[in-house]
Amino acid sequence: MATLTDDSVYTIVNSGTSWHGKEGATQFYVQLLTAFPDIHFDLQNIVIGPQGVYEEAIVTGTYQAQWLNMPSPHGQRVEFAVTILFPWDAKRRLFTGERVYFFLPQSCLSQVMLAA
Repeated sequence: MATLTDDSVYTIVNSGTSWHGKEGATQFYVQLLTAFPDIHFDLQNIVIGPQGVYEEAIVTGTYQAQWLNMPSPHGQRVEFAVTILFPWDAKRRLFTGERVYFFLPQSCLSQVMLAA
């Protein structure tokens, strides 16, 4: 939380869901880690520049608790791609949140939907 501005915003762009401030960032991570307690980000690419940090990763994890508008959890491993933009506020020298884009392949959607 020390790297975030007080007015940071975490947004899942696919759904438009947002969390605001450091309290919101904490809620975002608690919800994510509750849904996928064994989540792993396999970093594929990273770009660091004056506007912030951009990363691409392959995410794997076991879907254990309800998250966003996904169907009910089923306890199976899922894999999907994610890109994240961490916008940088150069004046405050802090990140202003995250803009997260999930790319769920059909196989992942099928895994999630099977248990719905």
